[in-house]
Amino acid sequence: MIPSLFIAIYLLFTLVVGIVAYRQQNNTPEDYFLAGKKINSIVLFFTLTATNFSAFFSRFLRSWLPHWH
Repeated sequence: MIPSLFIAIYLLFTLVVGIVAYRQQNNTPEDYFLAGKKINSIVLFFTLTATNFSAFFSRFLRSWLPHWH
């Protein structure tokens, strides 16, 4: 019962956040692709770092998984 309650609260919260974000958005392609040119440099750094790590991790898994027993 309790885990279902937490899941329901989480889904309701994400729905509310999505509705609020939808109402505050501008509907231009520039805002979508460039995030309105408002991305902080630290956010950009972490985004690029996560992308880089995921590429290496994916490559590692492809070479390691065929030897899985």
